[in-house]
This record gives sequence, structure tokens and C-alpha cells, in this order.
Amino acid sequence: MKSKAEAIEWARRVLYEPGGHMDGEGEILLRQLFDIEDFGDNKAVDRHKKLGAKVAKRAKAAKRKTVYAGTKKAAKAKPAARAKKANKTMRTKKK
Repeated sequence: MKSKAEAIEWARRVLYEPGGHMDGEGEILLRQLFDIEDFGDNKAVDRHKKLGAKVAKRAKAAKRKTVYAGTKKAAKAKPAARAKKANKTMRTKKK
């Protein structure tokens, strides 16, 4: 919403049915929400933006790993990787 007046106008459009859940009456609470850009430039905002970018990067990397883990190629690769690890472990125990 661009203004308080616009928010109030939208709230007035809410339909209440007589005899319904609230017997045709109700209360709507309007609260102002802020975006990070509303706070201007300062150290806290800069830190928040950096952390947000870091989290987004990690989420993107995790999503790629999840997609790869669900493929047939990944399913075939896992047993081979386990076998390699087992062989390596056996070789170290023999020494």
C-alpha cells in the first residue's frame, strides 16, 4: 500500500456476512510494515544486506546439492564413493 488512506479503503472492502462467524461485525487491525530500504544507509543495514546475500548464496548452493542428490547419476555415484572409502579404510588398517 502506498498510504494509510489506501490501506483503510482496502480494509473497508472486507465482506462480513450477517449471522456469519462474527455476526456481521468485526475488527481489522492495520499495521505499518517497513522494508530495509526505509531505514537509510548505516552499518546495521549494510550488515543485514551482507548477511542476507550470504544466506541466499548458501540456500542456492544447498538447492543445487539437493537437485543433484535426486538424480540417477547421483544414486549410482554414492555406492561407488562408499566402496572407495571402504577400500581406503581397509588399506590403512593393513599397514
